Amino acid sequence: MSRPQFVKDSSIETYHQIRDEGLLGTDQDKVYKYILANPDSTDREIADGFGCIPNRVRPRRKELVNMNLVQMHAKRVCEITGRKAYSWRITLKPDLEMARRVKCAIKVRCPHCEGKGYTLDYGTQN
Repeated sequence: MSRPQFVKDSSIETYHQIRDEGLLGTDQDKVYKYILANPDSTDREIADGFGCIPNRVRPRRKELVNMNLVQMHAKRVCEITGRKAYSWRITLKPDLEMARRVKCAIKVRCPHCEGKGYTLDYGTQN
């Protein structure tokens, strides 16, 4: 059973705005466009669409979630693995300001784990 394929005009307009502002890296852009064209896709389905392994897709998808451009949709049976997995969709009303802040964030040592890990410092927007 295939999933419905549809893209709203507002989603396409938002994508063009995101692209024109340079908010996405190359792989982020590929993942975003795939989810835009194939809503309700799992990480494995996205990876299969690119012909790569899921470990290459997940970090980019997670970055898009952190930028509030992609959101979890549902838990369903993956068409590739036959196992239950979360599917993803484009955020209906993305927070482009958050995406801009994430894009400009710098990686700093985490103060809570004695500098062993990293966190993002979003700084202040002028």
